[in-house]
Amino acid sequence: MQTVTPSRAHYRKSVLVGCGLAALLVVVILARMRGGMLTAGVVVIAVAFVLTLIGIWLYFRNTKVQYGDGLIVTTDLFGRSRQLTTATVTQVVLVEHLRGATQLPAPVLFLLGDNGRALLRLRAGLWTIDDLGAIGAAIPRDPDVVTGLITSADLRKRFPAAVSFWEAHAVVASLAVAAVVIAAAAVLPFIFASGR
Repeated sequence: MQTVTPSRAHYRKSVLVGCGLAALLVVVILARMRGGMLTAGVVVIAVAFVLTLIGIWLYFRNTKVQYGDGLIVTTDLFGRSRQLTTATVTQVVLVEHLRGATQLPAPVLFLLGDNGRALLRLRAGLWTIDDLGAIGAAIPRDPDVVTGLITSADLRKRFPAAVSFWEAHAVVASLAVAAVVIAAAAVLPFIFASGR
């Protein structure tokens, strides 16, 4: 079986982004908080930073895709493996340039099952173009190639089960999350105040 792992070029970038965000948050906390709250804020940031670095390390250490002999085995960042046979893949979709709401356009490989849901989805950047091509070629089906630039919403129209509603409509998803946060922020103080 052949094994592919996420591109190491993005490992350094991920660590630098994590460190940069942690440094930015520490600066904000230092500027806004005083006393005991300052200490608590720094501790929270330190814990979040360490957990982020552990997550990045686990992702690049454990995540892999193995393929060959009619099997595709994916391993996630926690080391859990999931196996599927190439016979369960009913459609191979290669999107040349998929633009998500918060991502730059990049090639994406979808392996779809009977119900049209994505059994496996790999995005170039974390995986090399050669990796996408090799995994797609391991499936005995001709790929459906989506040429040109396409958004997640437009791709959902063509392959409804392959792209979630929330991904295709990121603005709606963001507004829904914001509404829940605002509602919680408005209600929670009253709940805690009534408990006294």
